Amino acid sequence: MNSPRRSFLRRLAAAGAGALVAPSLALSEPASVYQPDHLASLAGETFRASAGAFRLVETERTTQPRVESCTLVFSGPDGLSDGIQRLRHPEVGRIDLFLKAQASGTRYEATVTQLV
Repeated sequence: MNSPRRSFLRRLAAAGAGALVAPSLALSEPASVYQPDHLASLAGETFRASAGAFRLVETERTTQPRVESCTLVFSGPDGLSDGIQRLRHPEVGRIDLFLKAQASGTRYEATVTQLV
């Protein structure tokens, strides 16, 4: 006999097991993808996303003691709101970046920071 409590506990256990697996899936991209020097070398390249194509038009690297960062400026579809975009590139593969819309409406900025 399958009681509501037993059914609830089975679902809870399955959800807990899923939560333990999910973080490893989130880190499926190699760490080198997010290194500032690697990203800066992709200036002029086009990335694809569900929202459209994004072209990396400008990069600016900044180095401070123990911190490297790279600001990436993309041109892309008009009028997207700030948020995470899953970008795809033939060399890099998949990369998730938070893109902040700039005043022009077709330019988006992301900053990647790495502790060294």
